[in-house]
Amino acid sequence: MYKSLTAIMCIMLLGCTTPPAHVERNVGDQFQEGKTTCDEVRSVMGKPTSETDIAKNTTQLCYANYETKVNPAAMIPLVGLFFTGAKAESRVLCFTFENNVLTDKKYASHTARAGLNAPE
Repeated sequence: MYKSLTAIMCIMLLGCTTPPAHVERNVGDQFQEGKTTCDEVRSVMGKPTSETDIAKNTTQLCYANYETKVNPAAMIPLVGLFFTGAKAESRVLCFTFENNVLTDKKYASHTARAGLNAPE
């Protein structure tokens, strides 16, 4: 009884989470330097992964996605020894604002593969 209740509560809590903004290189193209405000970026992108006050009247919002994929065969006992492999991807999009106006935007991504049979 208690295990079922716990499982149901966990599933319900998962529905309360907000997925992070999808970060790709072209997502930043819709925001114009010198025109777009900090509030406009927040309304489109959502809550940033990090927010930093760099200097007086200068703020940086960063949005990041991290994804890891493991070869499913690696989970099979004994067989997994021969099919190990993983792939990790990270993407970061940062916006810099001075006096609440966009002055700079930067995008960075990195992909790493490890093991003999890393997923594509």
